[in-house]
Amino acid sequence: MARPETLGVHLDLSLLRGLEFRCRPDCGLCCFARPFVTPSERLRLLQIAPETAFVPGTDSGAYIPSRPKGGACVFLREKRCNVHSARPFPCREFPLSVYLGERIQATAIFSCPGVSFEALAAWSPGKRIGEGPSGFDEEITAARTELRTPTTQIRLRAARADVARVQGILQRQGRWVPVEEARNRIRLRIRALFAAGFPVSIGTASESDLEACPLYFDEELGVVALVSTAKDWLPVALREGGGIQRRMGAFPLRRNPPRLDAAADTLAQSYLSYMLQRDIFVAAVIRSMNRSRGVDVECALTKSLTALGADVVSRAWLRAQIRDPSTSILTERDVRDGICATDMDALDRPVVGAVL
Repeated sequence: MARPETLGVHLDLSLLRGLEFRCRPDCGLCCFARPFVTPSERLRLLQIAPETAFVPGTDSGAYIPSRPKGGACVFLREKRCNVHSARPFPCREFPLSVYLGERIQATAIFSCPGVSFEALAAWSPGKRIGEGPSGFDEEITAARTELRTPTTQIRLRAARADVARVQGILQRQGRWVPVEEARNRIRLRIRALFAAGFPVSIGTASESDLEACPLYFDEELGVVALVSTAKDWLPVALREGGGIQRRMGAFPLRRNPPRLDAAADTLAQSYLSYMLQRDIFVAAVIRSMNRSRGVDVECALTKSLTALGADVVSRAWLRAQIRDPSTSILTERDVRDGICATDMDALDRPVVGAVL
């Protein structure tokens, strides 16, 4: 029987240009998760840790369990992975996220403290910053290898068919705007989006469901979960073994946008412009459009980007207040902290297409 033709697996690395990565062994943020494992990956892990009880998943796969009450993966011990040589693909890929759609695009996850911010602050579409990514070699190799597997080839075909189907529906409804046209027009008004997103609506995320809370890494506090009410942030530092190590108190949600100095404003705008170029962001917005009757792609992207900008600034303000309650103007460091507390959460949404 003839083997199916292998689809093109060119990995678009343009959004990694100029970025640098160096893993922070003292962090462990990426290990506060339940990684998916394939049957073959599971067998390799069982050779190292034969008593591991995996959580059943879909498509014959499973998940590595995490410790209860917001704890880390069961293989993490004192911020070290005990099965590093046999770690599954989600762990080998991080801090990259690869989206399967009309193209296969890799992007860095800025919540990881090992990813540099220097290039992001100067980033704009088409601007050449550096010769290429640095320090991502193992992660890029892992992604390229995974793209060539038969299972991923099936997913890639399905993802491209899904993208084409949804685009066809939106075109028939008169709601489709070519994505590049929408991106170019939105980029011209990015600076005005931050204020338009206030007051921010954060909903609720209780201590009883720490696994679902947004996370970030702090130099002094370690991994922090953003517990919240409808009016307050209630950040808590987590224990590797599960449970809360420290509560930081209650921080009222701002009703209006804080002031940013010039460098902070530049970084915030660059981040939103970068996010707009992420196919994974566009795909998440398009998937959510079935809840917004009559709204076209450009309007939906603008609304989502506005909310994201407000989230970044709001979380930047929160982290600045934790560090220094007298803060009145956000600096570039504060906005960087806000991005770190938002980016992983912003990328973790259902999309049209698929995430590798």
